[in-house]
Order: sequence, then C-alpha cells, then structure tokens
Amino acid sequence: SRGEYSSGLYYIGTNKSASEIVAMGSYTSIENNDKCYMINNKNEVYIIDPSVSVQIIKNHLKENEKVKAVLFTHSHIDHIFYASEYLKEFSCKLYFHRNALEILKDPYKNCSKMFGLNNIFRFNDKDYQLLDDSYIIDDFIKCIYTPGHSADSLCFIVEDIIFTGDTLFKMSIGRCDLYSGDYKIMNESLKKLYNIKGNFKIYPGHGADSTLEYECNNNFYVINALK
Repeated sequence: SRGEYSSGLYYIGTNKSASEIVAMGSYTSIENNDKCYMINNKNEVYIIDPSVSVQIIKNHLKENEKVKAVLFTHSHIDHIFYASEYLKEFSCKLYFHRNALEILKDPYKNCSKMFGLNNIFRFNDKDYQLLDDSYIIDDFIKCIYTPGHSADSLCFIVEDIIFTGDTLFKMSIGRCDLYSGDYKIMNESLKKLYNIKGNFKIYPGHGADSTLEYECNNNFYVINALK
C-alpha cells in the first residue's frame, strides 16, 4: 500500500514489511528529478542517494530515528549533491562502489560541470565503506554491481524491492555516453538483473516505479540485451 504525503513523499509497502521505505523527489538546485529513498530498519535510517537537503530529511525523521548510512547508486552530482552535508549533520557512514573514488574528486567525471558546478568530493577513509558485487550491508541490503551508466553503478535489494539508480528505468535505461559509461557493459548488467529470481518491484533514480517482470518482458533495452 502507499500513503501519499506532501512534497512528493510517500511510503512504499513491502511484502515482508520488515522495513519502512520512504521515497522523495529531489530538491537539489540541479532540479533533475532525482529520487532519494529512506529506509527505516528498527529506527535506523538508511538513505539511498543524498539528493535532497538535510532539512528535508530531518523533517521526515520520526522520534528516535537516526540516520545510520547513506548509499550511493553512483556518483553523479545530481544523486549525491548533499553527501558532505549528510556526513556532517548525521555522523553517518557513506557506502559506495570502489570505482567512485576516482569519479567523486573530478567535477568532469561526476558531471558537476554539466550543471555549471565545480563540485569535488573528498572523504576521510573512516567515513566510507567501499562496496562490490554481493556485499550485504547490515544483513539486509544486498548490493548488485551494475556498471554501464557509470563504472561505479550499483543496485540495492531490500526485501522485494530493487533500487536501480540510473541502471534501469521504467521502459528505459540510464544513458551510457557519460564518463565511464559503456553500452556493452550496460547490456551485461541488464542480463544480471534479468537473471534475478523473484517478484521484485523496481524503484529507479528517476521516473516512475515498475516491476522487474514488466521490464524484462517489455523494456526494449532489456530484451535487446538478451539477444
């Protein structure tokens, strides 16, 4: 079930109902319609893609909830605009793929320059955990390495939901012409998602939600990757 909230905020019900998941439209100055997701697991909050302001997160934290971790689906500026502010405000840990280290520190590679910005992200070693394929965060968030849109792209599985970042959209995929993007590699990542067994909902970094089954049967890019 889904209960609507103001400012594009809504709850996403899961089959197992172990976690409460919240989705928000992006409020960055970039205005690129990114999505930021909050997952509450026993009052510990995990945020996927810090693209909304700290204040918006604080406005929707319930009593006794604490932000424990911030996960990057990839390191393009429109998805991680507020990462440094989250780190300072919440004293949380950042989780991203090891290939992000190169991208974060270069405004061309993290696409800041596309938006007229010059953002460089440098974090202390103690502030982040590097991820790779099949890494499991705190026993309930599984990481799937899905390069193609970028060399550091990840999807995250929580119960019956896959947060697909800019890898897989409803009836589309993320562009592959930016730094470290590769269409052939994207096809391999789409095959990997296709081979995931189960009835999964899809929540992407942009646009409408979908299901894995629907995309596998109807998304041109997924179908083409399987040829």
